[in-house]
Amino acid sequence: MTRILIVMLVFVGCTPQPIYRAVKADGQKTSVKASETHMPTASVSDSSATGAKKEPANIEEAMMAEIKTWIGTPYRFGMEKKSEGTDCSGFVGAVFRKVRQIELPRQAADMYAKGTPITRNELRFGDLVFFQNTYKGAVGASHVGIYVGNNQIAHASTTVGVTISSLDESYYEKHYLGCRRISQ
Repeated sequence: MTRILIVMLVFVGCTPQPIYRAVKADGQKTSVKASETHMPTASVSDSSATGAKKEPANIEEAMMAEIKTWIGTPYRFGMEKKSEGTDCSGFVGAVFRKVRQIELPRQAADMYAKGTPITRNELRFGDLVFFQNTYKGAVGASHVGIYVGNNQIAHASTTVGVTISSLDESYYEKHYLGCRRISQ
Protein backbone atom coordinates (compact mmCIF):
# COMPACT_ATOMS: atom_id res chain seq x y z
CA MET A 1 0.00 0.00 0.00
CA THR A 2 2.85 2.37 0.88
CA ARG A 3 4.56 1.60 -2.44
CA ILE A 4 1.41 2.52 -4.39
CA LEU A 5 1.14 5.79 -2.50
CA ILE A 6 4.80 6.65 -3.17
CA VAL A 7 4.46 5.80 -6.88
CA MET A 8 1.32 7.97 -7.12
CA LEU A 9 3.07 10.89 -5.41
CA VAL A 10 6.02 10.61 -7.81
CA PHE A 11 3.71 10.72 -10.83
CA VAL A 12 1.66 13.59 -9.44
CA GLY A 13 4.81 15.51 -8.56
CA CYS A 14 6.19 14.95 -12.06
CA THR A 15 3.09 16.24 -13.83
CA PRO A 16 4.11 19.34 -15.76
CA GLN A 17 2.34 22.58 -14.94
CA PRO A 18 0.73 24.24 -17.96
CA ILE A 19 2.29 27.40 -19.31
CA TYR A 20 -0.01 29.89 -21.01
CA ARG A 21 1.30 31.95 -23.89
CA ALA A 22 -0.10 35.39 -24.64
CA VAL A 23 0.61 38.50 -26.66
CA LYS A 24 0.73 41.77 -24.75
CA ALA A 25 -0.96 44.94 -26.02
CA ASP A 26 2.43 46.21 -27.27
CA GLY A 27 2.89 43.05 -29.38
CA GLN A 28 5.46 41.33 -27.11
CA LYS A 29 5.01 37.60 -26.53
CA THR A 30 4.94 36.38 -22.95
CA SER A 31 4.50 33.14 -20.99
CA VAL A 32 2.75 32.65 -17.68
CA LYS A 33 2.75 29.52 -15.50
CA ALA A 34 -0.64 28.27 -14.36
CA SER A 35 0.45 28.78 -10.74
CA GLU A 36 0.91 32.50 -11.49
CA THR A 37 -2.61 33.03 -12.81
CA HIS A 38 -5.62 34.01 -10.77
CA MET A 39 -8.32 32.27 -12.77
CA PRO A 40 -11.48 31.37 -10.85
CA THR A 41 -12.05 27.66 -10.53
CA ALA A 42 -15.40 26.14 -11.38
CA SER A 43 -17.06 23.54 -9.23
CA VAL A 44 -18.88 20.52 -10.63
CA SER A 45 -22.19 22.09 -9.62
CA ASP A 46 -21.46 25.19 -11.68
CA SER A 47 -23.69 24.85 -14.76
CA SER A 48 -21.30 26.78 -16.98
CA ALA A 49 -18.49 24.35 -16.17
CA THR A 50 -20.55 21.24 -16.88
CA GLY A 51 -22.36 22.60 -19.91
CA ALA A 52 -25.72 21.94 -18.27
CA LYS A 53 -28.38 24.59 -18.55
CA LYS A 54 -29.20 26.32 -15.31
CA GLU A 55 -32.86 26.18 -14.34
CA PRO A 56 -34.45 29.62 -14.13
CA ALA A 57 -35.15 30.84 -10.62
CA ASN A 58 -38.61 32.05 -11.62
CA ILE A 59 -41.08 32.42 -14.46
CA GLU A 60 -39.70 35.84 -15.42
CA GLU A 61 -36.21 34.43 -15.98
CA ALA A 62 -37.65 31.54 -17.98
CA MET A 63 -39.74 33.88 -20.10
CA MET A 64 -36.85 36.27 -20.74
CA ALA A 65 -34.57 33.36 -21.65
CA GLU A 66 -37.14 32.16 -24.19
CA ILE A 67 -37.66 35.68 -25.57
CA LYS A 68 -33.90 36.02 -26.11
CA THR A 69 -33.92 32.87 -28.27
CA TRP A 70 -36.39 34.62 -30.59
CA ILE A 71 -34.54 37.96 -30.90
CA GLY A 72 -33.70 38.59 -34.55
CA THR A 73 -36.25 36.12 -35.92
CA PRO A 74 -37.62 37.76 -39.07
CA TYR A 75 -41.20 39.00 -39.32
CA ARG A 76 -43.46 36.73 -41.39
CA PHE A 77 -47.21 37.30 -41.29
CA GLY A 78 -49.15 34.22 -40.19
CA MET A 79 -46.06 32.31 -39.01
CA GLU A 80 -44.63 31.33 -35.63
CA LYS A 81 -41.39 29.45 -36.25
CA LYS A 82 -37.97 30.66 -35.12
CA SER A 83 -36.37 29.12 -38.18
CA GLU A 84 -38.76 30.71 -40.71
CA GLY A 85 -40.24 33.80 -39.08
CA THR A 86 -43.15 34.94 -36.96
CA ASP A 87 -45.71 37.67 -36.61
CA CYS A 88 -46.50 39.44 -33.33
CA SER A 89 -49.27 37.14 -32.12
CA GLY A 90 -47.38 34.04 -33.22
CA PHE A 91 -44.34 35.11 -31.19
CA VAL A 92 -46.41 35.95 -28.08
CA GLY A 93 -48.38 32.70 -28.36
CA ALA A 94 -45.25 30.58 -28.77
CA VAL A 95 -43.56 32.14 -25.71
CA PHE A 96 -46.67 31.71 -23.52
CA ARG A 97 -47.18 28.13 -24.71
CA LYS A 98 -43.57 27.11 -24.00
CA VAL A 99 -42.94 28.97 -20.75
CA ARG A 100 -46.34 29.24 -19.09
CA GLN A 101 -48.15 26.35 -20.80
CA ILE A 102 -50.97 28.75 -21.74
CA GLU A 103 -52.63 28.49 -25.15
CA LEU A 104 -53.53 31.96 -26.40
CA PRO A 105 -55.73 32.80 -29.39
CA ARG A 106 -53.81 33.20 -32.66
CA GLN A 107 -54.83 36.81 -33.43
CA ALA A 108 -53.91 39.95 -31.46
CA ALA A 109 -57.57 41.07 -31.47
CA ASP A 110 -58.65 37.77 -29.90
CA MET A 111 -55.82 37.94 -27.34
CA TYR A 112 -57.06 41.40 -26.36
CA ALA A 113 -60.40 39.85 -25.36
CA LYS A 114 -58.60 37.50 -22.92
CA GLY A 115 -57.18 38.17 -19.49
CA THR A 116 -57.74 40.96 -17.02
CA PRO A 117 -57.62 44.57 -18.23
CA ILE A 118 -54.94 46.59 -16.41
CA THR A 119 -53.64 50.13 -16.66
CA ARG A 120 -50.21 51.02 -17.96
CA ASN A 121 -49.16 51.90 -14.40
CA GLU A 122 -50.00 48.35 -13.30
CA LEU A 123 -47.81 46.63 -15.91
CA ARG A 124 -45.69 43.74 -14.67
CA PHE A 125 -43.27 41.47 -16.48
CA GLY A 126 -45.17 39.11 -18.78
CA ASP A 127 -48.28 41.26 -19.22
CA LEU A 128 -49.48 41.84 -22.77
CA VAL A 129 -49.49 45.31 -24.32
CA PHE A 130 -51.76 45.97 -27.31
CA PHE A 131 -51.73 48.53 -30.09
CA GLN A 132 -54.38 49.57 -32.61
CA ASN A 133 -54.45 50.74 -36.23
CA THR A 134 -50.89 49.54 -36.85
CA TYR A 135 -51.50 48.74 -40.51
CA LYS A 136 -53.88 49.94 -43.21
CA GLY A 137 -57.38 48.65 -42.64
CA ALA A 138 -56.67 47.42 -39.10
CA VAL A 139 -59.50 47.92 -36.61
CA GLY A 140 -59.01 47.32 -32.90
CA ALA A 141 -56.05 45.40 -31.51
CA SER A 142 -53.67 44.78 -34.40
CA HIS A 143 -50.32 44.40 -32.63
CA VAL A 144 -49.22 42.81 -29.33
CA GLY A 145 -46.03 42.56 -27.30
CA ILE A 146 -44.88 41.10 -23.98
CA TYR A 147 -43.97 43.60 -21.28
CA VAL A 148 -40.39 42.93 -20.11
CA GLY A 149 -39.93 45.75 -17.59
CA ASN A 150 -38.30 49.18 -17.85
CA ASN A 151 -41.20 50.39 -20.03
CA GLN A 152 -40.20 47.96 -22.80
CA ILE A 153 -41.91 45.23 -24.81
CA ALA A 154 -40.65 42.20 -26.69
CA HIS A 155 -42.53 41.89 -29.97
CA ALA A 156 -42.27 40.97 -33.64
CA SER A 157 -41.74 44.19 -35.58
CA THR A 158 -42.56 44.24 -39.28
CA THR A 159 -39.30 46.08 -39.96
CA VAL A 160 -36.71 44.31 -37.77
CA GLY A 161 -38.36 41.06 -36.65
CA VAL A 162 -38.43 40.01 -33.00
CA THR A 163 -36.94 42.80 -30.93
CA ILE A 164 -37.32 44.80 -27.72
CA SER A 165 -38.72 48.32 -28.03
CA SER A 166 -39.50 51.17 -25.67
CA LEU A 167 -43.11 52.10 -25.05
CA ASP A 168 -41.87 55.71 -25.01
CA GLU A 169 -41.28 55.63 -28.78
CA SER A 170 -43.79 57.94 -30.45
CA TYR A 171 -45.14 55.16 -32.69
CA TYR A 172 -46.13 53.01 -29.73
CA GLU A 173 -47.54 55.95 -27.78
CA LYS A 174 -49.65 56.94 -30.79
CA HIS A 175 -51.04 53.41 -31.34
CA TYR A 176 -51.33 52.28 -27.69
CA LEU A 177 -54.64 50.50 -27.00
CA GLY A 178 -54.38 48.76 -23.62
CA CYS A 179 -52.89 46.01 -21.48
CA ARG A 180 -54.00 42.59 -20.30
CA ARG A 181 -52.74 40.29 -17.57
CA ILE A 182 -53.03 36.63 -18.51
CA SER A 183 -53.60 34.17 -15.66
CA GLN A 184 -53.59 30.37 -15.68
